[in-house]
Amino acid sequence: MKSITKQIFPKDDIMSLSFVKLDSMPLTPKGKIDRKKLSALDITNQGTEKKSTAPRTQIEETLIKIWSEILGVSNLSIYDNFFELGGDSIKAIQIISRLANA
Repeated sequence: MKSITKQIFPKDDIMSLSFVKLDSMPLTPKGKIDRKKLSALDITNQGTEKKSTAPRTQIEETLIKIWSEILGVSNLSIYDNFFELGGDSIKAIQIISRLANA
């Protein structure tokens, strides 16, 4: 799903971290997608169940802490994918720098 989405949307668009199945898209009276209603939908915890594994070593704890701070994401698992969480080359450099100083 993510690879297809990346092909459709321009690079500058924000990539969703998760996908939610809707019965129908909220529409404006003119039949266009109602982005305000779409962003207001309560989609918390819908399909977000993931295998969560806590850090097992001090190194994993340090990595999780730094990733969380730089990526702005909480409740990380050691199996999370850096790029799917919004990571990019600049954030990777920031993480490496923080690790060198840790």
